[in-house]
Amino acid sequence: MICPVCQTENPKGARFCMNCGSSLPLICGNCGNENPNEARFCIYCGKPLVGQSVGLPQTGSIQKNAEITADDDANVEVLDRNDHSSVRDLTSYMPGELTNKLQRARETQTMKGDRRVVTILFCDVKSSTLLAGQLDPEEWAEIMNRVFERLIAPVYKYEGTVARLMGDAILAFFGAPIAHEDDPQRAVLAGLEIVTNLHQLGPEIQKQYGIDINIRVGINTGLVVVGDIGSDLRMEYTAMGDAVNLAARMEQTAKPGTVQISEEVYRLVAPLFDFEDLGGIEVRGKAQPVHVYRVIQPKSIQARWRGIEGLKAPMVGREEEIQNLMMAMVEVRLGKGQIICMSGEAGIGKSRLIDEARKEWLSGAPTLKRRSPTWMQTRSLSFSTNRPYGMFQLLIREICGVSDTETAEKIREKIRHECSAINIPDGNCQRISKTIEVFLGVDSSENAQSLEGESFKRELFDAMLILCRHWASQSPLVMVFDDLHWADPASVGLLIHLFQLVEDSQILFLCAFRPERDSLVWQISTTAERDYPHRYQKMVIRALSDGDSETLVKRLLENYELPNKLRKRILEKTEGNPFFVEEVIRSLIQSELLERQIIGGDGNQQVVWNVK
Repeated sequence: MICPVCQTENPKGARFCMNCGSSLPLICGNCGNENPNEARFCIYCGKPLVGQSVGLPQTGSIQKNAEITADDDANVEVLDRNDHSSVRDLTSYMPGELTNKLQRARETQTMKGDRRVVTILFCDVKSSTLLAGQLDPEEWAEIMNRVFERLIAPVYKYEGTVARLMGDAILAFFGAPIAHEDDPQRAVLAGLEIVTNLHQLGPEIQKQYGIDINIRVGINTGLVVVGDIGSDLRMEYTAMGDAVNLAARMEQTAKPGTVQISEEVYRLVAPLFDFEDLGGIEVRGKAQPVHVYRVIQPKSIQARWRGIEGLKAPMVGREEEIQNLMMAMVEVRLGKGQIICMSGEAGIGKSRLIDEARKEWLSGAPTLKRRSPTWMQTRSLSFSTNRPYGMFQLLIREICGVSDTETAEKIREKIRHECSAINIPDGNCQRISKTIEVFLGVDSSENAQSLEGESFKRELFDAMLILCRHWASQSPLVMVFDDLHWADPASVGLLIHLFQLVEDSQILFLCAFRPERDSLVWQISTTAERDYPHRYQKMVIRALSDGDSETLVKRLLENYELPNKLRKRILEKTEGNPFFVEEVIRSLIQSELLERQIIGGDGNQQVVWNVK
């Protein structure tokens, strides 16, 4: 057993560390929690501790008696299988930037023994033992090499890490050692790509070897104690409780070719994907069925993360910012293009301000000469910082009405339809269409251009300038670029190039970002302020005052006054951040520490909140 103080591995049964003399804690093999050495039963789950080990469980292992029971056609004891024969050079699958990040994390080793809430992805080849028995070992190894390539690549694309690589399965973490605010979303996106990859590989395997190969993906979020990063850049870990086992259970009960998630993951990603509610499943060690969901696809229009279901408060403390946005929109309608750079910390209210501006802008009535005003919006994604022109690809796909399920020919048809409306000679229209086809990866020619080539860059910049000028000529136009702190260098360059339109077009560029020191976003605001000072406005969104925060709490709770002690505690914890205020209130409601109740009869009803 491993000493939690000096990390020395001690003989089984040792009560004190042989290296530093520290007392070794008693770990429950059922729930993974630490107990006093004199305990006979676990103080967390009540299971007997007789014969249990002391010290931290061996990194990378899972307690035998914490296993789950698999379906008949699934691999039993999936988390205890020896994986030494399957060790591969994982770095060959990794993007260079991820390799560098993991190497830096490995050099510091600051996470050893650290408890982390991570999102866990488990993926397994269905009925692999039966399939392997139909082939020579060399053939099966060749198939699995091709399968693993398609399982691992999406994990690394979204900056997850592989914790275990087994004969026919992978276990991956999103949130350790590299943590992101959207790790659950990344895990689900990786799972969907894994399913797509195997769907594309399946016909090749069937044609070559005569077998049908399929996979299932299960995802859960839970507590894990992370260990070292190995020399092969795999994340070693110790499972706490049943977090990893529940992820495996999600996989084992999933329909082949699908992604199944636990209720905890669903709660974290519900606004972002379409789901099928599968109800509850029985899980060993759980008194109640576990609610599970099947992920269908990303939502075409993603809902806001913000807000508490059933509760809504008007915007508080942003009167000056709203007024400035309204004035800028008036200027645009008068033919004076504008650039607004809106900066503020996460959760401070940038998205809410953009929503309010959108409502105001689209409420403008059309005139006899002009159509209704137009609103176009895109954003940078945290996992696409190295993808050239990522936010502009999202924008064009949205404008052309392109979905992920459409064929290349259908996408080309939509691009040509959009470009045909531009009032330019046919030859130029065809050139722009061709450029956008290359841009979206649906060019049908054999010698497709690279997005990173200098010649294509010139063509794309010219095409986007013509398109945006055309859109602004049809009706006053607002173009929103959100989360620019994640923007890739190519997108930054293209956006700056488009700023010249403010001199002769009815267009407002609304750029929102966090004030992150090392981000390329400062090139955007610096260039706008230097080259277009007469069209530029800087907007810094600051924390709410205590009075405004208190008003927000009161309005969220339908004008109910909380006890002074609780109200002050909320204000101290949230520090004027509206999102944090909502999250604290949400947490209190979900934990049933705040309970909504309606009292009174018809015509005299009143909302009260019971504080427990």
